[in-house]
Amino acid sequence: MVRYAREADASVDGMGVHVGAGAAQHAEHRLPAMSRKAMSMHAIGALGIAGYLGHLSHKVFKDSLAFPFVLMLIGLGVVWLGVLWQRNEGQIVDAIESWLPSRLHRIGGRTK
Repeated sequence: MVRYAREADASVDGMGVHVGAGAAQHAEHRLPAMSRKAMSMHAIGALGIAGYLGHLSHKVFKDSLAFPFVLMLIGLGVVWLGVLWQRNEGQIVDAIESWLPSRLHRIGGRTK
């Protein structure tokens, strides 16, 4: 348990939520339950992909010199696509939304 300098900051309710003067400070670090679940599923998926790539590199492509380079090129391609997405997100989202029915469009504005 974290120790606080003031007694008001040290109070914690039954669910582990900080109450008192320091509550706002701790609230910004808490994630909603769905966000935590999604992040844990992404982490498990990433571990599965890493395990499968390890299997491919040690068993299937054991004597292949090209496999690491192809894997590196795929990784660089993913990074490049991420940079392109970040630079052109507004145009990409607008193009996708033009194909979708209006009820499936984003609610609210984009974060910049």
